[in-house]
Amino acid sequence: MAADRSHEDGGLKLLVVGPPGLRASVRAGVLAYAPAESVREADGPWELSESDLDSASAAVLCLGPCDGPGPGSGTGSGDSSEDGPEDDAESAAEELLLVRPDLPIVVWRAGSDAERQELVLGPGTQIDCLSSGAGGEEALAFALDKARAVSRLVRENARLSRQIAVLLAQVKAKNQQLEDAVQTLEQIAATDPLTGLANRRSFAASLERRFAEARRSGHELSLLAIDLDGFKELNDTLGHAAGDRMLMEASASLMACCRRSDVAARFGGDEFVVLLPDTDTGAAVAVAQRIAEVFAAAVSSAFAELGYGGVLTMSQGVGAVQGSQAMTPGQLLKAADQALYESKRGGKHRVSVHAGPDGVREASADEDGSLRWSG
Repeated sequence: MAADRSHEDGGLKLLVVGPPGLRASVRAGVLAYAPAESVREADGPWELSESDLDSASAAVLCLGPCDGPGPGSGTGSGDSSEDGPEDDAESAAEELLLVRPDLPIVVWRAGSDAERQELVLGPGTQIDCLSSGAGGEEALAFALDKARAVSRLVRENARLSRQIAVLLAQVKAKNQQLEDAVQTLEQIAATDPLTGLANRRSFAASLERRFAEARRSGHELSLLAIDLDGFKELNDTLGHAAGDRMLMEASASLMACCRRSDVAARFGGDEFVVLLPDTDTGAAVAVAQRIAEVFAAAVSSAFAELGYGGVLTMSQGVGAVQGSQAMTPGQLLKAADQALYESKRGGKHRVSVHAGPDGVREASADEDGSLRWSG
């Protein structure tokens, strides 16, 4: 139902429900003290439309001394029910409130003495019950004014509650936008823009965290240090666009061979690193070999397309926390870097391992991670 709240700021629009004789008395009494913009009369709630209820400022339920509003003869339902007027008033009020929960209602009962009671219809709902008599009409007008004032407060509170809910939803949406923006910025700050891998700063944070976890748990942690052989010659011959393409091919090769728990990063220029949690030296060498094989296939395809006859391979070094006996993240990184240097010095396109006190040695591994030393 579309709400027509023309009564909120206009004059009194009154509903008077009950027997005709009592309605006339109420109408005359109320209008003497509180002029109304309009009065809609009805024998009972069943005669009122939703539009009547929605546009009303207040309602008066007229009761005879022993009856409530109802069809039939002058003052009530005409049946033999033993329900008292309060029961009839409660039933009629509930019908009205079912359609218009915020409708101010006053029960007006014909009688010889003016008195005031309250009809309680559950928590927060109290309806004034007045009797005719000396001062009754004035009391009725006062009760209607009070009911209208309370209704205005209820409506205003409801309006403010809706407004607050909208504002809270807007604030929540803005906060989510800010959180998304911060997350995006954090991701950008942690990512190499060309390859999409972690950048050096992000990798350093991951290394610190994973190294501490490995030391605490006693699990192994391995680190691959990778450098592209022949990259400078390719860059000088084909230009930076071709060089960037091969850097992206290298990063794709790393990601193709990494697990979700691994951290692959571009360390700088054509240097890459891969952090391998819960991976011993033999398994790390096997990963290094797979990366080199995947990259070799990508290089072959790219060079055929580019018409380049040069060479581009990978030299790799492996350091493991337990294998190299590294005591700090820096020592683990240095161990892998020393192993990489040995691969470059020993002829490139190979994998070398830092073996702690035994120094750095070239190595290979079976698919199951069984380590085999060369030479």
